[in-house]
Amino acid sequence: MIEINEGIKNMRYNKLRVVVILCVCCIGLLSSSYVLADNLSNAQILIQPQDVRGKLGEKLTLSVKTEGAIAYQWQYSTDGKNYNAWSWVEGYDQASMKFELTEGRVGMKFRCKITGENGNTVYTNTVTACKKQTARITTQPQDVKGKLGEQLTLSVKTEDAIAYQWQYSTDGKNYNAWSWVEGYDQASMKFELTKGRVGMKFRCKITGEDGNTVYTNIVTAYKKQAARIITQPQDVKGKLGEQLMLSVKTEDAIAYQWQYSTDGKNYNAWSWAEGYDQASMKFELTKGRVGMKFRCKITGEDGNTVYTNIVTAYKKQAARIITQPQDVKGKLGEQLMLSVKTEDAIAYQWQYSTDGKNYNAWSWAEGYDQASMKFELTEGRVGMKFRCKITGEDGNTVYTNIVTAYKKQAARIITQPQDVKGKLGEQLTLGVKTEGAIAYQWQYSTDGKNFYAWSWAAGYDKARMQFELTEGRIGMKFRCKITGEDGNTVYTNVVTAEKKNEIIIKNQPQDVKGGIGEKLTLDVQADGVTSYQWQYSTDGKNFYAWSWVAGYDKARMQFELTEGRVGMKFRCKLTGEDGKIIYTKTVSALHINYEEWETPIL
Repeated sequence: MIEINEGIKNMRYNKLRVVVILCVCCIGLLSSSYVLADNLSNAQILIQPQDVRGKLGEKLTLSVKTEGAIAYQWQYSTDGKNYNAWSWVEGYDQASMKFELTEGRVGMKFRCKITGENGNTVYTNTVTACKKQTARITTQPQDVKGKLGEQLTLSVKTEDAIAYQWQYSTDGKNYNAWSWVEGYDQASMKFELTKGRVGMKFRCKITGEDGNTVYTNIVTAYKKQAARIITQPQDVKGKLGEQLMLSVKTEDAIAYQWQYSTDGKNYNAWSWAEGYDQASMKFELTKGRVGMKFRCKITGEDGNTVYTNIVTAYKKQAARIITQPQDVKGKLGEQLMLSVKTEDAIAYQWQYSTDGKNYNAWSWAEGYDQASMKFELTEGRVGMKFRCKITGEDGNTVYTNIVTAYKKQAARIITQPQDVKGKLGEQLTLGVKTEGAIAYQWQYSTDGKNFYAWSWAAGYDKARMQFELTEGRIGMKFRCKITGEDGNTVYTNVVTAEKKNEIIIKNQPQDVKGGIGEKLTLDVQADGVTSYQWQYSTDGKNFYAWSWVAGYDKARMQFELTEGRVGMKFRCKLTGEDGKIIYTKTVSALHINYEEWETPIL
């Protein structure tokens, strides 16, 4: 039976061949568009189907373009492996097929089984049905800067976007489409920076596959600025071989170049130093670089350059004490402070000693590791010794002078003020000498009972006070109120201001008599005298100071009567409290001949 069927097939096939050959012979050669049945080819896919996207409920179309196809069958798969014919869908057996996108069909895989003229089949690429998505911004646009006239670009990167519209705003509130700018409806837009666009705000309205819109962040167009130095570099110090760093903080800078100078005038780029073209640069301090000058050339966004301050590299020095600490005084319970002023110090340690020999760190006192330290004065700390151990930049240490903590004492009067005398209009001085005093207040009294502060007199709050003697101040009483270190007060003796008197001679000198070699005495009694000067004269006219004679500047003077002094004239020059000078009467030295006085022997 099988052989009969095969023979029938062959007979039919041969018969077809005879008919074709007869046709060729009758008509002539066929055109190239006609082919023999032996040369029927497989179906050829000219255009593959593509992934399709839509909203839920939307009709989507899958299409393929072929040659030599006589049959189509669209197939679906939910797992990407097993495919089934989609026989209930419109056009499932056509080159184009339509279907409704449902939730269950999102992500479904499709292909088309195509049968060729020769009966063989081919399959298209596998494609997917996707749900149209909302646009998603993956990279936001950024603020842009440029010079006036420069072309700037705003860009956004998205997923699932189908349309763009760049918008501008001059007030940051109302936005308008920028339809006349290149690329306003693309992901990237170019525009020229003009003076009017400096500070302008921009955003992009983006439409997604699903038809919804999203907006980018708002960005701004800025004009490129000159570089501005926020923090200048500072001088640097280090040990030889140490790595030092120079730094500058800027705004709107795009390039840096650190430069050095050995003479402070000519600067060269330091291109071999680490970070010479950065905001911070490191270099090793060598002996040759000690004292070297540095600056940084900074280029701004606008292309202009500015220079930092010039700074210097120094070698770390030993600590140097500028001001030594001083002895401190206080009341018990009072907070006292020890201080030192230094140069090139990096660490402090205050130390104490109870015996003046052994010193220990005072780590529990406030500021023990600072230039100034506070501590409470207790009974046990009275007389305690202190010093500070100071570490220099170079790591070496020095010590301050040793100082002592004392308890504040009561004021003690060493020398009392004295009564004062003067002429009217003369400046008089009251003084007191004390120990342990911190404040003075001179007081006056017109009745010797009630005393008042004399705040208008020069030095009324000092140990010495000056005042002018007036008629009203003659006989006035004075004292000084003295405050001690301990806050207590004491008062001086009460003293009086008197007017200087004129000289009043009570007893004039008298002629003196005696024998040769005898001691004679001249004297005068007077009030209001401040100095005496006995004078002599050999002619009774011209008088001279008798400075070599005992008591020549006293109220009483003695001298030896010599042959030459017999008959000599004398007087005394008296200077009064008021400064006036008067002279005593002139007297003589007379000789007594005692031999003439001898009693005759009877």
